[in-house]
Amino acid sequence: MSRGVEAEIAMRTQNEYTRFDVVRGALEWRCLPSLIIIGAQKCGSTALTGFLLHHSQLRFGKHKELHYFDKNESQCMGTIPYLLAFPSTQQTLSSPLPFATSEATPFYLAATHSCQRITEQLPHAKIIVLVRDPIERAKSEYSMKERRVEAQDEFSTLLRSPKIIKRLVECLVQVGGRNLTKGLNDCGPRELVSNAKFSLFKASILRQLRAIHTSSTLITLTEWLRKCFITRKSSGKDDNQLDSSIFQKFFMQQEDEIDPFSPRNLFFKTNTCYPEGSRERLAGSLAQVLLDEISYYESCIQTHFPHWPTLAPPTPNDAAKFISTCVHVRTGISIQYVYRGLYAAQLQRCQNYIPQSNILVLENHNLRTKTQSSLDSIADFLGIDHVSYDTKLFDSTSDALQNAIRTKYPTFEKTGWRLQGTEKEREYFKPSVLSQLVSFFAPHNELLFSMIQERFDHWYSITD
Repeated sequence: MSRGVEAEIAMRTQNEYTRFDVVRGALEWRCLPSLIIIGAQKCGSTALTGFLLHHSQLRFGKHKELHYFDKNESQCMGTIPYLLAFPSTQQTLSSPLPFATSEATPFYLAATHSCQRITEQLPHAKIIVLVRDPIERAKSEYSMKERRVEAQDEFSTLLRSPKIIKRLVECLVQVGGRNLTKGLNDCGPRELVSNAKFSLFKASILRQLRAIHTSSTLITLTEWLRKCFITRKSSGKDDNQLDSSIFQKFFMQQEDEIDPFSPRNLFFKTNTCYPEGSRERLAGSLAQVLLDEISYYESCIQTHFPHWPTLAPPTPNDAAKFISTCVHVRTGISIQYVYRGLYAAQLQRCQNYIPQSNILVLENHNLRTKTQSSLDSIADFLGIDHVSYDTKLFDSTSDALQNAIRTKYPTFEKTGWRLQGTEKEREYFKPSVLSQLVSFFAPHNELLFSMIQERFDHWYSITD
């Protein structure tokens, strides 16, 4: 049993022994992951997962990214849901070959405490770190954020349509507050349900309903509807809350009577009831965002590390100290495009907790161009059999890899993810800007090369 779970059990009261038994049972009957792909983001973790799905001795969790080790206690999914994401020991016993369970959450590398938490709860787990030219990685992350912002703006436009809002209210009234997630999926407006941001919208509604919390789910939902939806007169003046008898009107009316929800004057109060819907922003051009972040880091180094000979950490340990001092890590697809590419600093922070022998570093370009040998090195690292993968998986003109990922994780593409090679190529930087970026990343890249005893000379360099 992991120390994290033991601590959770120790904190419970005498009256909660039933829950103890559930946790213990889950630990006994579920297979904890023995392989974790921890990052870096936009370096190929999804493609690698797609390849490894075809290895008979590996099983991945139910969801692509579980985020168990990078959340604080109030946000963490909890031990039992994490365990339930993995295969049961019954499957292990019935399998003709032993298999290892795996998960891939590429934010773990960037998150401050993930490696410490992993070694506390899974001390023998093997770790894979994927790296990529940090400038190319930043371009890919920015492209992903552009797609997410585009989807967000599209969703906000849908929420301004009175006809769609009418159908949304009708669905909410029909569902009545019970099993709201499934109900909205079944009867919600198709334009909303099929949008990438719909899951975030549902989660927001559930949080608001829990905050209201009355003795009746119907009363709770009624209060939320009255708070978040208004009727507006044709003159455009005098907004009104929905009538408190909204449920009675809906269920008592005959089909040929007047519709209580006029599509011409029903509106959703987006700013009040879905403020997170406009949270993601690009914050300027990629070049400007990168240069601003670099300027901040160099200023921080001058303030806190004035004894360093240059504006770059001289050793991996110094690099880890630098990010601990100068980086306030933000979750998700953020604007920390430079920080996410400081691999040596993040890797050193992980090696403070996880033995170097349990970490394998792979490079993105090698994974794409020398795929079979890269996968063989993973097999050696894990102590599992070499297998000959279908070469269609390696062919960028084939849909084989993308289809495999879609089959395992059918909703993952809605997050804005794209396989590398399917993104549109764009020129983001003028030569002068590119030169500044290369000069900044060069010493950090050299630290990484010295740590892993391997060079990636195809990355942008000062000689380019």
